[in-house]
Amino acid sequence: MTATFEPGARFPDLELRDGTGRPTRLGEAMGGEAAVVFFLRNAACPVCRNHLKTLAKRQGDIEANRAKVISVVPDGPEEARELETWLGLPVPVLTSATGSHAEAGLEPRFWGKLQPSGTVLLAPSREVVYGRQSALPPLGFNEKELMTALARGAHRPD
Repeated sequence: MTATFEPGARFPDLELRDGTGRPTRLGEAMGGEAAVVFFLRNAACPVCRNHLKTLAKRQGDIEANRAKVISVVPDGPEEARELETWLGLPVPVLTSATGSHAEAGLEPRFWGKLQPSGTVLLAPSREVVYGRQSALPPLGFNEKELMTALARGAHRPD
């Protein structure tokens, strides 16, 4: 299933797995709330890990703006558990069942041939409010842009 990061688009309800391998959907993980969803290029990418650590540390600020943080890694449940342990903060790490980028919403036809990373701010309806993506991990996350988008509040239903 492909995903678009264009504001105004409806983000797909991706079929994912949690760190135990239990099936879940992105919408279920969002629990009716707005969410910042960060897609790692892979679990071993040091740049992506630093971006995820920044998001985890800013989780209080993000929650103050009535959103939660969710991360998605394509590698599989074992790598998702390792990433959660490494992170040491309560940010759910979801994954594909098979290690497929396409299953994790990182479809090559959308992203190109390189393994992508990206950040998307979704309203509770999964409408894209803000999105950033890149095949180059340093460009898949911009803290200042994200925090500005959160402060604007377009992701809040009221």
